[in-house]
Amino acid sequence: MFRKTLALVLTGALYFAGTNAMLAEIQMTVGDETFPVMLEENDAAKDLMKRLPLSLVFENYGSLERISYLKEKLE
Repeated sequence: MFRKTLALVLTGALYFAGTNAMLAEIQMTVGDETFPVMLEENDAAKDLMKRLPLSLVFENYGSLERISYLKEKLE
């Protein structure tokens, strides 16, 4: 079974697009590689940002997707 630890770290960068749409950029690290991830302006994204930094273990879901579970559901 494929299992990989994934660390999410908040960069603190906020972007404004249009009048109401605020995006936040976080960094996702997988192994030695880091990727930018944009979060939309919604309650689930805000709740996720409050929990950062965090590390997750992912597992196979089907043949192409990877999933992980948080300890508590997002609001």
